Amino acid sequence: MNPRYSASERLRRLPLGFTLIELLVVIAIIAILAGMLLPALSKAKVKGQGVICTSNLKQLQLSWSMYADDNNDHLVMNYYGDPNAPERWVRGDMTNDPDATNATYMQTGYLWKCNPALGI
Repeated sequence: MNPRYSASERLRRLPLGFTLIELLVVIAIIAILAGMLLPALSKAKVKGQGVICTSNLKQLQLSWSMYADDNNDHLVMNYYGDPNAPERWVRGDMTNDPDATNATYMQTGYLWKCNPALGI
């Protein structure tokens, strides 16, 4: 059995990598798949943000309800002129960014005892 080509000739004839066309086809397929997945991922992100917002609202509503149950069905005061009045559900002026993100103001409000979580 004589081989048609010698071993060194067979090694020279083997392709050593992908051709340019093959690489472009693979890149095009990846781009098509990414184009199909990205809209689904953005929809999932928006839906996740909506779930977080709904959960935060539920936690705040439960806090208000728990406060009323503990205080003869009276709700805690909201804003009536003094942004730092101690008898408010949350202290500070919430239209002012530094106050709205001040953890101390949130922790000294009356609802903090019902739900001690800064995330909501």
